[in-house]
Amino acid sequence: MNRLFPALAGAALLLSACGSSTTPSATPTSSRDILSFSSASLGTAYVGEPYSGSVAPVGGTGPYSVRLTSGTLPAGLKFAGGSSAAISGTPTASGSATFSLEVTDANLSIKTQTFNLSVADLPPLDFVPKLPSGEVRGETRIPITLMGPRGVRAARFTWVLPENTLVTGVQSLGGLEAGRPLVFWKQNGRNLTLDFGFRLPPKNASQVAMVSLKPVNDKAVTLPTLVPTTTSFLLAQDGSGKVLREVKPPEPVTPPTPAVSPAADSSTGSPAAAPTLPAPASDKAGSDKAATDNASTDKPVTDKPSTDKPTTDPASVKPDATSPDKTSPDTTKPADAKPAPSDPAKPTPPQADPPKTDPPKTDAPKTDVPSGDGK
Repeated sequence: MNRLFPALAGAALLLSACGSSTTPSATPTSSRDILSFSSASLGTAYVGEPYSGSVAPVGGTGPYSVRLTSGTLPAGLKFAGGSSAAISGTPTASGSATFSLEVTDANLSIKTQTFNLSVADLPPLDFVPKLPSGEVRGETRIPITLMGPRGVRAARFTWVLPENTLVTGVQSLGGLEAGRPLVFWKQNGRNLTLDFGFRLPPKNASQVAMVSLKPVNDKAVTLPTLVPTTTSFLLAQDGSGKVLREVKPPEPVTPPTPAVSPAADSSTGSPAAAPTLPAPASDKAGSDKAATDNASTDKPVTDKPSTDKPTTDPASVKPDATSPDKTSPDTTKPADAKPAPSDPAKPTPPQADPPKTDPPKTDAPKTDVPSGDGK
């Protein structure tokens, strides 16, 4: 009996150690992400520029299905649907559009979200450096951002730097190798010229270059905001060579030539007569020739008596009552003739000189001369 008790006691202890019952374990749970969209913003689209955006669903259990439930997209854009929820196209008008998208996963969970997409007009095509707010005292890197590209493929940008500024290098930017532009640069005095060549049409507000510069002789300089036609110039073209924008320096203004007034005569105070300029050689030759022709055609004036009849108006001469013949010629001397009264309505024609008459010739009488011998 005494031997059996220890054995029973040992068996009891062994059973107590192993346990006759088990503690219930915790129920396993699975945690899943909440179904939603990857982004709540679609950014800004620009008129005439290709746009692409996506609000792909996340969480839940794939595959997904997305559809447009309300509202409309801006003109020129379309919604692809499916699992990508991509929006793409080229906007044709500025404005803002509000619409709702709904996504459903494999467990039939549903999520709806409202989006807003704005379309703005493109800013002017330009290259904009991001300038530091303070002074430049050492080596500084300045990114260049392209605004309003409009399909530009080649461009030349000139930046007029402040005095005592030296460019140490220019680096091309643009993400992937195919999207990076070719950049050639040259500094001539204060002018930094950047020549860009784009393999692909760049996007708006994309960084295209990084300019490294520093002040000369460690003198601090301040980089002022660029002013077109004053501190920045641009020539941009598309793939066909069409000029998209050109900003040239202003044309130099030529001051007007002051008018030279004639000097006043000190004795009278009136302006002096303008000097006579010599005629050009060609005009002088023409004048000499014309004078020669006129001299050749003029006839020499002679003292021969005039044979023209007097042009006295008959109406202005009263007939002589004592003259029996009205048609007989007037034998009065020119000195005794009285001028006819002039008619104020009719000008008096000039009177011609009376014709000159030679005196009659008389033959001298012949006389016999006696001979010398007296015979």
